[in-house]
Amino acid sequence: MQETQTNTKPRKYKPYKRLTQEKKELIYKLFEEKMELRKIARTLGIHLKTVQYHFLCLHSLWEKKLQEYKELYIEFTNYIKQTSLVFAYMVMDELYTYIGKKSKRYYLWASIAITKTGRKFYFYHLSKYKNAGALFEFNQNLPKDIGKIYCDGCFSYDKIYGNKASMEKSKYTNIIENLNSQLRDKISYLVRRTKAHAKSKDWLDNRLAMFFVNKNING
Repeated sequence: MQETQTNTKPRKYKPYKRLTQEKKELIYKLFEEKMELRKIARTLGIHLKTVQYHFLCLHSLWEKKLQEYKELYIEFTNYIKQTSLVFAYMVMDELYTYIGKKSKRYYLWASIAITKTGRKFYFYHLSKYKNAGALFEFNQNLPKDIGKIYCDGCFSYDKIYGNKASMEKSKYTNIIENLNSQLRDKISYLVRRTKAHAKSKDWLDNRLAMFFVNKNING
């Protein structure tokens, strides 16, 4: 029997070309502009898996960076506890967001402590409940011996601060409302009436730490 010979041609593979640094930076820039991964791949003529790989690399770098900000924020709160700064008053407020899904509501407590010279220090706390226990936990990381606390009509404030709490809208509460507006503008998870929400508490907590550290540094 004669063996039949099949003419098999060797497969031709395209030579692998590493992305240039300029193209990598362009991918990261499009990520920041919130462009979809498939659209980035089509626009730049890059395989989708390559774009997904660089997205994961960027995500891991961001995660490490945010964890560093969280450590800086903890160091900052410990430093404030040990200083001899004299604070004139403090303003406080809270807003809610979602983590994981819309049924899991979390509360963001924000505070601005203002010295007699007008210097502002910013603090935050993330909790699952809006009650006196969550406010008490937040209060552990706030400056002590403050004569007046300006806040809204939440029942928790007078339970913790008693007569120090002024639960009426005034020019002082406008200060914290301005901070809330900045939070919603810079962090998409906190925008009202949006489908966006954080996937995990740690990620949101670290993102908030980054915001508040920058506020304390730059004002």
